[in-house]
Amino acid sequence: MGKLLNHLWVVGAVIRAIEKDMVAYGPQRAVDLALKKTGTKLVVEAAEQTTKALQKAPVLLLANHPNEADVPALIASTPPRKDASIIVNSHIMGISAEFDKYLIPVYVKHRMETATKLNLRLKILRYLHRTKMYHRDEAHQKNIQNIAEASRRINAGGLVAMFPGAGEDGGVWLRGVGHLIAALKHKDALIVMAHIQGTSDLDYLRLIPGTARFFGPFRVSFHSPIPAQTFAAKTPRETTALLNTEFRAWTKGQLTK
Repeated sequence: MGKLLNHLWVVGAVIRAIEKDMVAYGPQRAVDLALKKTGTKLVVEAAEQTTKALQKAPVLLLANHPNEADVPALIASTPPRKDASIIVNSHIMGISAEFDKYLIPVYVKHRMETATKLNLRLKILRYLHRTKMYHRDEAHQKNIQNIAEASRRINAGGLVAMFPGAGEDGGVWLRGVGHLIAALKHKDALIVMAHIQGTSDLDYLRLIPGTARFFGPFRVSFHSPIPAQTFAAKTPRETTALLNTEFRAWTKGQLTK
């Protein structure tokens, strides 16, 4: 598969620097350092109870996804821990072998390719970093397996982050999050929601030295933890709808400061 992305000026250098820092410090610290090197400010808002949960508890972390930079913003905003993973679109896989260790792919390329309109950034990424597209049925089976893998990691005490809105800010959450929660057996498993603000369609320009000063900060706010057992008697559909409603109510009226 094509890996032209890694050889681009600036982009390739950033990827290699993050890989080096990942080996030394882990993913959260490595991505945080990368943001600092671009001059991007990251503002994190979390109560002490939430911070402690993100540090050590078995956690499913749910966040909105208005733009591509939400992924590094969310990673950098969480405390360092070796048992953290993030569920991502499969087209991100293969950009960095070191980063891949922390990723759980979901296969939605078939749906994105049949969309009526692909944005320019996505088209460029498709060209620079080509990945395999599976038939809808095969992709569905792979997604079932990887959602099960995500629940296994949380049941083992880890943290898994995901974007249940399938890359759309304010959209209806997909039921995969409900199925994941239904598979959580750890008695202390928690659900934490995160609201990401400040990212934009132009965030790639932050990679050019000196341009970050023209952008505002990334801001990540964390909701207080919700015990996963709260939804033990709910169906995946009901759980997804309840959490989606709670997230909308919590974030309503929040503005980037």
